[in-house]
Amino acid sequence: TEGTLSLQVTAGTPVATLGIFRPLAPRRSPEVDARLLALVAEHTTNIVVITDAKSRIEWVNPAFTNLSGYTLEEVRGRVPGSFLQGAQTDRVTVAYMRNRVHAGLGFRTQLLNYTKDGRAYWLEIDVQPVRDNAGRSVKFIAIETDITARKAAEAELLGYKSRLELALKASNTSMWESDVANNFLRLDAHWSLMLGGKAQPLTLSASAAIRNVHPDDRADTMRHLRECYAGPTAMYRIEQRIRTFNGDWIWILSAGRVVARDSNGRATRLIGTNTDITAQKRNAELLARLNTQLEQMVAERTLQLSESEERFRSVFDHSPVTIALVTLPEGRFVEVNPATEATFGFSRAELIGHTTTELGVWADPADRDRFVAMLVRDGAVRSFETRMRRHNGEVFTALFSTSVVTIGKQQFSLNLVQDITARIESEQAREHSLSLMRATLESAADGILVVNRSGHIETFNRNFAELWRLPAATPGTMTEESILQAILGQLVSPEKFLESIRQLYLNATEEIFDVLHGKD
Repeated sequence: TEGTLSLQVTAGTPVATLGIFRPLAPRRSPEVDARLLALVAEHTTNIVVITDAKSRIEWVNPAFTNLSGYTLEEVRGRVPGSFLQGAQTDRVTVAYMRNRVHAGLGFRTQLLNYTKDGRAYWLEIDVQPVRDNAGRSVKFIAIETDITARKAAEAELLGYKSRLELALKASNTSMWESDVANNFLRLDAHWSLMLGGKAQPLTLSASAAIRNVHPDDRADTMRHLRECYAGPTAMYRIEQRIRTFNGDWIWILSAGRVVARDSNGRATRLIGTNTDITAQKRNAELLARLNTQLEQMVAERTLQLSESEERFRSVFDHSPVTIALVTLPEGRFVEVNPATEATFGFSRAELIGHTTTELGVWADPADRDRFVAMLVRDGAVRSFETRMRRHNGEVFTALFSTSVVTIGKQQFSLNLVQDITARIESEQAREHSLSLMRATLESAADGILVVNRSGHIETFNRNFAELWRLPAATPGTMTEESILQAILGQLVSPEKFLESIRQLYLNATEEIFDVLHGKD
């Protein structure tokens, strides 16, 4: 046997082989071999392209036409790259292919091509030369596989991986994988950062991983792991302290899931995440201490209420700001001051014992849901603007500020409500006045520059910008210094102009009329 030529017809698997045996017969020409190969290529789903030594197409199989839209008659004699490549085709890869062909060498690569109707598609290309008896490359045979779907899947996977990495980084979370059968734990590079080291993946034995857990947390950790290993539960979730590289301790929320078990039902593989919750733990401890202190203060103050109740009631009753004590989470009125009655139009008897929902004081119930969610989450809400409804149905704009307070062992919200309807209307009127002023400035035939008492430019109109040839005709797009320099540069006597401006600032109540002479 003098040689064997294999033809790949599905990705990665040769399924058709053309064997050429010449024990005694004279060697056939490469053209004959190519025609024999073309007979086989007619039946493959892969794309087959045969070119001459200068890459000009001699033959393509039906799979080429089906994918690209070009027939053999349309492409015979043409170089593939002259009509298949487009804007997104990688030029480095094209140059590599060209150099290999010029050198008479085969190659394997991936390339983005375009169909006849302009649709992009990815190919995996395997090109091999056909040589004559003297070893010269006389043709090239390209076996091409459509990998467009694979490329799209890879891009989607890459995007998902990138989003996952961003999410993990933002939440200070790392990923881990436990190989129970082989007794080791793999942790990603972010775990090293969380422990105060350099970003690099870690692989630890199970015993080494347990040694890093705080002694007070090890028994609970082992119990949770045994429950997962044995099979009663597939989920693993525990808060534990972990030793950092410098010997400190951080709180970690470790959560995972069994993803593989052996034939006996014992876990062989777990995957999960570690999230640094040190800050949350410290905040919770701080809040617990503050709450204890608050309860102590409330207890102490309770003993003094008999003496201070009259003073408190005086402040409470005479405050011009609406003050209401409301139960959580149902929102039932417990105490209100007279300003509350005046603002909402309900009497104290109509308010006490009823919820805000029953009384319909929220113009938009969705605002109440959002407000309560923020209060439960943060413990306080500041300057929450919403629309409220009075007893007579009138709707007004209110500014809410609320804190959660604990009296005894029950939680309440202490609410301060301000009717800001007048303020909103005033701001709208001011904005309307400003709009009128701007419209007046722009409609004036003269160039107008407005300067405040501090000597800073407030605004100017378009005629002023055109008169002084300012490069930007919109206030705020140029600095005061650049505006001044632009004007001075056009004056015959800039010093005289500056002196006039100084006199105007010194005598702000007077009018100054001056004639300015420009250079041109």
